Amino acid sequence: MLFAGLLKHWENKGPAEIVPKRLHTYRSCVWAAAQHGIPFRMPPRHPYNPLHALRLPVALGSPRAAVDAAFDFVFGEGRDVAAEWPEFCARLGVAAARGVFGVPTLAVRGENFWGSDTIAWCNAYVDDPGMFDSGEMKRAAEVDVGAARKEVA
Repeated sequence: MLFAGLLKHWENKGPAEIVPKRLHTYRSCVWAAAQHGIPFRMPPRHPYNPLHALRLPVALGSPRAAVDAAFDFVFGEGRDVAAEWPEFCARLGVAAARGVFGVPTLAVRGENFWGSDTIAWCNAYVDDPGMFDSGEMKRAAEVDVGAARKEVA
């Protein structure tokens, strides 16, 4: 839920916008977590813009593991999503582990389409899921590496 949207709709201030309420709310969170044995640490900045952190678990289908990982990253470990975005993504099991090598990337049925100029191609794949299974598309996936640069140590 985007709390700021509710505040705007009702023309109301959030707890963090009222100095004494901010401290009270943060302390209350620390106390409640301790009462329930939940690891809790405030992130370095709060409030923060949570849109990306909220959208990523939704994009993954909102599995409980992704939601828990996101919450643990921000409030269990007190980490900064904006400053640590690659680490946040890795925690949720996305990006490089799925073959993503750049942004933006559209991931559809296990295939990655990199760059905004691949949207039409991605749409064609949605219409033809067998696109990569025959002809030159299949052969492209089977081409051997002919030469490789030596790694510099």
